[in-house]
Amino acid sequence: MYDTNMDNLGQKIKYFRKSKNISTEELGRIIGKSKTTIVRYENNEILPDILTAIEICNTLNIDLNDLCDTSLHNIDKSENINPFNSDLLYLYYISKGGIIISSIEITKTQNTNYVLMKNGLTSKGFKQEYTGVLESNYNTAFICLTNAISNPGLDKFQIEIDLHSQVNDKYYGIFLGISDNTHKPTARKCI
Repeated sequence: MYDTNMDNLGQKIKYFRKSKNISTEELGRIIGKSKTTIVRYENNEILPDILTAIEICNTLNIDLNDLCDTSLHNIDKSENINPFNSDLLYLYYISKGGIIISSIEITKTQNTNYVLMKNGLTSKGFKQEYTGVLESNYNTAFICLTNAISNPGLDKFQIEIDLHSQVNDKYYGIFLGISDNTHKPTARKCI
């Protein structure tokens, strides 16, 4: 069921637009709206109609559910906090190429923790960028991510972290997704 409170719809549009490095002018041009209209959407001065919302989602390569709060999840939204006491996390896991390091930036809105993950950090940048959401309760943090740059197929994965596993400011969890080269399901332990 969808929440009809659209107070943070504009923040979500802005977040996903910026994460895709698309300007307000470019988004407006693609969906046939002015820059001013896009800014008014992002400032919650006006709401897009359903067809415009779908055009925005198609342009930003996101699902309509990413813009709307739903009650499809069993996590109480009032408990959905960032449990890590930091807006920047680092994730480590082992792959064929060795240890992979990723950064996870968390941005909190009213009821949602948005995540920007830069996977495969090197001194020259990163290999992939993903966007998604962090949901948590007192036991578990759950991060669901989608490829932010291009989505060839279903380039999505999940990270589940046991919040009771903390040792010396480190948490342990599991990283679930599809392997880059074999396109087979993979699960990796992560810190």
